[in-house]
Amino acid sequence: MGSAARCTIRPSFTDALHTNDLEKELKSCDSKVDIQTQIGTPNIDKMATQGVRFEQYYAGSSVGVPGNCSLLTGLHTGHCAIRGDAPKVQKVEVFTVAEALWQANYTTGMIGRWALGDYTPEASPNSQGYDYSYGYLNNEHAKTAYPKFLYRNGQRVDIAANLGEHPNTLADFLFKDEAILFMQQNRRRPFFLHVGFVSPRAALTALPKDSPFKNRPWTEDQKCYADVVRRLDGYVGEILETIRRLELDRRTIVFFTSDNGPPDNEVTRFFSSAGGLRGGKGTLYEGGIRAPMIVWGRRFPAGIIVSTPTAAWDFFPTAMELAEAWQRPRNLDGVHLLRVLSGDSKSIHEAFYWELHDGGFSQCTRQNSWKGVDPSPRVGTQLYDLSQRQGQEDQDLSKLQADVVKQHSELKQRARTPNPLWQTPGE
Repeated sequence: MGSAARCTIRPSFTDALHTNDLEKELKSCDSKVDIQTQIGTPNIDKMATQGVRFEQYYAGSSVGVPGNCSLLTGLHTGHCAIRGDAPKVQKVEVFTVAEALWQANYTTGMIGRWALGDYTPEASPNSQGYDYSYGYLNNEHAKTAYPKFLYRNGQRVDIAANLGEHPNTLADFLFKDEAILFMQQNRRRPFFLHVGFVSPRAALTALPKDSPFKNRPWTEDQKCYADVVRRLDGYVGEILETIRRLELDRRTIVFFTSDNGPPDNEVTRFFSSAGGLRGGKGTLYEGGIRAPMIVWGRRFPAGIIVSTPTAAWDFFPTAMELAEAWQRPRNLDGVHLLRVLSGDSKSIHEAFYWELHDGGFSQCTRQNSWKGVDPSPRVGTQLYDLSQRQGQEDQDLSKLQADVVKQHSELKQRARTPNPLWQTPGE
């Protein structure tokens, strides 16, 4: 083992990235594509230009808990232990990327939102590979932007500034400080740090007086949303600056990505958070599962744009390659990304699969440019060609492409294993 440090920074979601190059690219397209221009995110934009930006990266799910499970276990939702956000998940027995890296002599930390089921001593961050943990241990609790308490290594810690009538300390501010402290304390050894920010999922209750958006002609919700995105960008900037200051930038790789796409509502539509893609959180259309992805670090050439489709379940095997871990889990759905991170544009996946058990049962597949979506068993298959019309999913071709629909149906059957907690309507 070398002394390389590894770090992944994972927010709940952020707006579609908008570097100048991307904006020019989109404006040159024949079809209209919306892009977020109202909220400045200079640190994330700079990260994108200095790093590798993925244009067709898919989250593990369109909701947070299974999306997080896919990221941490290297399995898609046809195989992983959590396939929906349902509260029935109290304990999961999974093997996480943190456990694999811990076995490879990495110091491991989880800061932010723990999203692998509600807390039990047997299924807590500290029992699933993390030496240190600080944050939320319950998915509902993580919707609170100003928590009265959090957990450090399973022990409740009250947040004094939030116990009064006017709480004023955001959880993400605390997570940023904890992340910086973790890196300072572990800078001389290999580490894996997983930071799960909750902005803007956990919304502000009131707009701060110092917000630069206070005089914009927007609704209060729009101003609050913009402010937490701005703050998130600042936290990312502070973490990257700490990596430079500690002289870790030559041996640290940072992954910036998301559990799922943004919700589809008036606020996110105003800011074009899904980049003009159809649907949003809770759906298996592109707006629900496409997410930002940036890989930042001196190991890879700056400015590479990856157009090859990739997914959350690729992170686990990629981390194993970066760590040069000799003992690796078998039967992962993911493929390591080192080749595409160096500029190789060849496809690395034969096909992709998702299923979701929230608000009913839905499935989707992607093979080459064909995307099959089954919003519910009673609706039937919708088929879209993502190479057409900027992947807008507005022309259902299922009645014209019977052979492709058949391939989609066969792929659905092969891609999943039955699970008694996540039964399909026919099981």
